Amino acid sequence: MKFRPGQFQPHRAPRIARPFCPIAAYHALHEIPLSAMHENGKRLLLLDVDNTLVRWKAEVFDQEVLDWIAEAKALGFQLCLLSNARRLPRLMRISENLDIPFLRDRFKPSRRMYLQALAKFNARPEETVMIGDQLLTDILGANRAGVEAIWVHRISPHEFIGTRLGNRVLELFVIGFLSQALPVVAKLPDPTGAPEETSLALQFFRFLVVGASSFVVDTGIYAGLHDHTKLHGQTLGMIAGLAIQRNWPWLVAGWAKNAPAASVPVFKIVSTAAGICNGFYWNRRWTFGITDTAARANQFRRFVAVNVVGASLNILIVTILIDTVALTGDVRTLFCQAVAAAIVAVWNFAGSRLWAFRKN
Repeated sequence: MKFRPGQFQPHRAPRIARPFCPIAAYHALHEIPLSAMHENGKRLLLLDVDNTLVRWKAEVFDQEVLDWIAEAKALGFQLCLLSNARRLPRLMRISENLDIPFLRDRFKPSRRMYLQALAKFNARPEETVMIGDQLLTDILGANRAGVEAIWVHRISPHEFIGTRLGNRVLELFVIGFLSQALPVVAKLPDPTGAPEETSLALQFFRFLVVGASSFVVDTGIYAGLHDHTKLHGQTLGMIAGLAIQRNWPWLVAGWAKNAPAASVPVFKIVSTAAGICNGFYWNRRWTFGITDTAARANQFRRFVAVNVVGASLNILIVTILIDTVALTGDVRTLFCQAVAAAIVAVWNFAGSRLWAFRKN
C-alpha cells in the first residue's frame, strides 16, 4: 500500500472509511496551492508539526516550507499549529521561530484542539483547512470537527515508535479503502523495502507461512534434541538435566520436578534461536524481498527485538485473559492462546515490516 496523492471524492469511499478521508493529498506541503484555497474561501490553516512541517525531533525547516508559510501569510491566511508533541519547549521554539501560534491539548483525533482553534480565530469550519501527515490523527480529528483536511506525505520515515507500529499499520488498511475515492493513483517508493508488486495481504500471508515454518523448526529441534536424541541409553534432556541439578542446583530449585524438566530452558533457547533465524532469513528474502547485505546485521537485531517483545506480549495477554474469560477448561486455554497468537502475529508483522526490514 502506498501514499496516494490527488483530489479525493469522500462520497465514493466506503462508509467505514469516510471519517479518514481527506479532500486532497500532496507529496509535500509546498505543493498545496494556497491561491486556489484562498479563492475557495479558506482563511484559517491548521498545521500539524512533526513530519508535516519538519522532521520528527528536528527544528531546522526546509526552505520550501518557509517559503510556503511566507506566501500563506502574504495572502492573508491565519495559521495555527496543532500538535500532540510531548516536548513543549521544542514546540514553543518552533512556534516562535515561525511566528505561528500553537495549541496543544487532548491528543488528536480528539475534536477539542480543532474547536479551540476555531474559537481562537473566530473562524467557521467551512473556511478552515487542517494539513497533516497522519490519517488516524490529523485527518480523522479534522473530519470529526467538521473541518476539511489535506493529507501530505510524511517528510521522513523516522518517527515515534508508537506511531510507526500503531497508526501507520492501521493506516495501511485505511488507504486500501480510500483508494475507491481516488481514481488516479500515483506511485511512490515503498519505504518498507517490499517489492512494488507484493501487496500487503500477500506479505502478511507469507509472513504467516514463514511463522508456521519457524514453529515447525522450533518444535522439531527441541523435541529432537531434548526427547529423542540419546547418548549411552539416555536422552540429552536427561543427561543435561542431571548435570544442571548436580552442578547448579540453585538454578532449578523450586520449579524443576525432575532432570528432564531442569534442562528444558537450555534446549528451548537453542530451538527458539533456530526458529528466529529461520524466520529472519525467509521473511527477509521472501516476504519483504530484501536482497542487499549492507543492513543485514541491523535488520537481524531489530527482528530479534520485535520477536522478544512479541513473546513477552503473548505471555502477558494469556496471563490477563486466562482469569477474565468466561470459559472453562481446555476451551478457555485454547481461546486465550488463539487471541494472543493473533495479536502477536499482527505485532510481529508490523514490527518487521515497518522497523526491522524498513529501507533506510
